[in-house]
Amino acid sequence: MERVAIESRAIIVKLLENLEKELIAKVADGVTDWSKARIDKQLKEASTVIKQYYDDAAGIAKDTTTSVAQVSASATTDSLLMAVGNQVAMAAIPTASYLETLAGNTIIQGATQSAWWSRQSEDTAFKFQSAVRQGLVGAETTPQIVKRVRGVLDISKRNAETLVHTSVQSVANTSRMKVFEDNSDIISEFEYSSALDRKTCPTCGALDNKRWVNGTNKPVNHSMAFKQPPIHFRCRCSCIPVLKSWRELGINMDELSDNTRASMEGQVTDKTFADWLKRKTESDPTFADRTLGKGRAELWRNNKITMDQMISGGKPLSLSELKAKYDIKNKLTLNDYIALGKTKADSIINAVGSGELEFRTELNRLLNKEIGTDISANIINYGSRNAASKLVVEASKLIPNSWTKAIDDFGSLTVRESTNRAYAVTFNQDYTGRKVDFKKWGFGVQEGSNNAGFIVTNKGNLSTALHELSHRVQSALPNLDAIFQDLHKRRTNGDKLKRLTDVYPNRGFRSTEVCKEDHYINAYFGKEYSGQALEVMTMSIESVMTKKDVFNELLSKDRELFDLVIGLLFHYAP
Repeated sequence: MERVAIESRAIIVKLLENLEKELIAKVADGVTDWSKARIDKQLKEASTVIKQYYDDAAGIAKDTTTSVAQVSASATTDSLLMAVGNQVAMAAIPTASYLETLAGNTIIQGATQSAWWSRQSEDTAFKFQSAVRQGLVGAETTPQIVKRVRGVLDISKRNAETLVHTSVQSVANTSRMKVFEDNSDIISEFEYSSALDRKTCPTCGALDNKRWVNGTNKPVNHSMAFKQPPIHFRCRCSCIPVLKSWRELGINMDELSDNTRASMEGQVTDKTFADWLKRKTESDPTFADRTLGKGRAELWRNNKITMDQMISGGKPLSLSELKAKYDIKNKLTLNDYIALGKTKADSIINAVGSGELEFRTELNRLLNKEIGTDISANIINYGSRNAASKLVVEASKLIPNSWTKAIDDFGSLTVRESTNRAYAVTFNQDYTGRKVDFKKWGFGVQEGSNNAGFIVTNKGNLSTALHELSHRVQSALPNLDAIFQDLHKRRTNGDKLKRLTDVYPNRGFRSTEVCKEDHYINAYFGKEYSGQALEVMTMSIESVMTKKDVFNELLSKDRELFDLVIGLLFHYAP
């Protein structure tokens, strides 16, 4: 199946490379000279070309998986015949027409393969249009726009490869399960089989060696619901049949002894993924770190969780979720967060590259999937316009739900828009039941509350809104900010304060504004207020999540700070 997938992927990638050449030719032919009247027409034509190529790719994929269904069903039947030594009658193999229909209707991660190809076509067209428009708005040169387009199409090719691989595995497993079902008279159960190597995810590792009743999918000696592999993109798992005993089949013969199974090191006798991983870890203590992730591996090695406990509802639990669920109190250190962040950032870069747009898109997707970022902060709008409050709400959906909830629980937050300097202020006092004059801050007389907070942000500037909202997070979660303070103190120990106006003359800084410059990409990161560097957290989060162009500079020049932000986003829970 792997070889079939590789061959089909190569054909489709070659097809998409031809698409790339055609689109690049359109862009390189002077896209910056396109008039406004021609832009929509040119982009519409490009979308038509993209759809044609993807329709061809979908046709190739369907032909491949139809063949896969037939070969998989035939091979499974042959294997069963060899297993029973031709002494037991076998059901007929599913018909070719049935298998063709099966190949087209197999659900792959929630949709048929034709639906996935259509979705990828639309996604490529949308991102191509966005890359061109973004380049035009930014007055970029044709080579710069071409570079943007190449980045989009590189991701499209990787997505196509992933879809082909997963489609082949999905159809192969579906046809195999059909043979199991048709031969329930000799197959009593089926068993989940995961690959024994470091690429296997915790979910598949936990399911390895689990069995279910053939035909009913009832769990056998466990409580996990059956999900037919592949259970995620690029999953390599499958199910194997468990035959009835020889005597149940009417043959007077003892059962065979257990056999070996394949692994990255050859044939092994380990029965489960957990057994194999335990043995590998005995000779290489860091092996589990590279397989499960350092945090999960540490909990597993210390017998605080089992492999099965790493998943819930068929999905892997994050490190913070595991600790909360099983009441594990060991505290992560500053270095832990940096290491965890580096692992997560590297995995994103390996998946989509280090481009600002691609990285942030994948980062936001994973944060929402693994941690949850769909809760909106409760914002009080000041004035007749609500654009500023909408902007801050949008910014709140870029941070973990637990952080947003902490903001809401801390106290009321009022927002307004300004064309002047943005800022955030929190009053750590209980004004409940009192009328309070906040005119100095531009908010007039307000009904008081406990820990009242105010944000002034600029029109249409999401980056500034997130920066100021992060100041509110500092007030609501001082222990989170303390981690950034620890990093700043470690990096600037012994450094002398500098005036920001000396570091950056003619930028309007007051003589009282001071910093410890360190090797921050901008000395403002190290600005201190009475000994506290309150901009490290806000500037870092803003740079990673929203601020244009600064993202690449932080990633390349201050990886430690970049990784800390990623580590905290995924692993810091109040």
